[in-house]
Amino acid sequence: GGPSSSGVPRKWKPSRSFGDMEDSEPAEMANWVANPMPTLPRSMERASEKTSGELAILRDISGSMNGIKAQWASEVIQRLIHIAKKNWMRVGYIEFNHQSKKYTPKGQFFSRDHDKVCELAAALHCDGYTNYQDPLKDALMEFENLTPQKNPRSRMYSSTSSSSSSSSSSSLSSSSINSGSSKKPNRHILFLTDGLPNQGDCRVTVERQLAHALGVAVHTVFIGYQRSPPVLDLLSNDTKGERFRAVRSGSSIRVEHR
Repeated sequence: GGPSSSGVPRKWKPSRSFGDMEDSEPAEMANWVANPMPTLPRSMERASEKTSGELAILRDISGSMNGIKAQWASEVIQRLIHIAKKNWMRVGYIEFNHQSKKYTPKGQFFSRDHDKVCELAAALHCDGYTNYQDPLKDALMEFENLTPQKNPRSRMYSSTSSSSSSSSSSSLSSSSINSGSSKKPNRHILFLTDGLPNQGDCRVTVERQLAHALGVAVHTVFIGYQRSPPVLDLLSNDTKGERFRAVRSGSSIRVEHR
C-alpha cells in the first residue's frame, strides 16, 4: 500500500514540519525535546498496517537516581509514551535496580494502555544497586515471544525463565541468530541509567547477541558527567542504537550524543 499516517514504517525520512514529529524516532525525539534545534528528528514513512512496532523502556531506579535525575527520566519517558500513543505503538515498561520489575498492565507487557504506563513512569522512588542484565533479559524475552520460531527449543529465553537465572548461559545458537526475517522489525529499547552495573553479567554478552538477532535497537542514555560504562557503547553499537549522555545544566538536564 501507499504511504499512510499510521502503520508500520517503510523507511526513515526527514521531518518537514512539527506535525511529522509525532512520528519521530523515539531516541532522536528525546534528544530534540531536551535540546531543541533547527533540524527536526527523523520521522517514519509508513505503509498501512495494524501495528506500528514496540518500544520497551528500561529505567534505572537505583539509589543514585534520586532527585533531579529521577524527575528528568520520568519526564522524558512520559513524552516518549505520548509519541508512542500517537503512532499506535505498543509500549512496555521495566524499572530496575539490583532487581528487575516488569509491569504487565492487563496481563501483557507490550500494550497500548499508554495512560497506565505514564502513571507508572511518574513515580520517583529510587533505591538499591544496579544490574543491567536482568531488565534486558526480561525485555528481550518479550521481544522473543513476538518472533515466530520453527523450533521452540531454539529460543534463548523460554516463557518460564526467571529473571534471576544464572548469567552462565551459552551463547546464542546459530539457528537463533539466523532466524530473523529479511524485513527489519520496528523494535526499540530505551535504556536509561546513571550507574555502573555491579551485579549479573556486567558485559551483558548474551543479551547483546539476542538483541542483534531479534532486530531490537537498544538506545542508551547515560546520566552523569563521568565517562559512561563501555558496556553501554557496546549495547548501542551492537544493535545499531543511538548513544546519549545527560548532564546537569542549571536546574535542568541537557541531552547530547556521546
